[in-house]
Amino acid sequence: GVSWREPLQPLHHLSEIMPWIFAAYISIVYFAVLNVVTAVFCTRAIETTQKNPEIVAQSMISKRQAYQKSLRAFFDAMDKNATGCITLGDFERAMKDEEMQAHFHTLEMDTNDAWALFKLIDTDRSGLISKDEFIHGCEWLKGTAKGVELAKMSLEHRHLAKKMMSFMTETDQRLTGISEHLSREGPPLSERTGSSQCPGGSAAGSGF
Repeated sequence: GVSWREPLQPLHHLSEIMPWIFAAYISIVYFAVLNVVTAVFCTRAIETTQKNPEIVAQSMISKRQAYQKSLRAFFDAMDKNATGCITLGDFERAMKDEEMQAHFHTLEMDTNDAWALFKLIDTDRSGLISKDEFIHGCEWLKGTAKGVELAKMSLEHRHLAKKMMSFMTETDQRLTGISEHLSREGPPLSERTGSSQCPGGSAAGSGF
């Protein structure tokens, strides 16, 4: 290659400042190329890391553990009596607190309807929410209001299906009881009336 001294000599004859400008130009170009090479290397390294299943799994586990830790702290804040369970009243008081609302929003939880949210988390319908039940329910409902709405629709659908099955079972039992009652009473009235008219009609015909 060509030594830097060779192009510097003509520039030095033109002006004393020209070699310094040339050196600054070379330095800027050198660092620019170095930054590009470093950026390409870092991008490749990040892409490789993101595609590694083990690293992705470890990252997801770490995020979930941090999320559960935050939920435990919120539950302890609502459970002021340290009973291990919270009631609907405890939950509603917490939802009225602006600081608790902000904490729930950071966890991607919609707190607009405290009663509906409590019922969705209280899956065993005991009227109380334990710490494990709270963590599991919040993880299930994590997301925007759309996720909560879908969960509410799913809950209403299950209740409606249960009522429908109960109604169908009761109706089937009643129809079975009516059928058994009619079978014990004998043939229908129309059949008994028709059979009684036949002898009369034949008698009338023979008399004529």
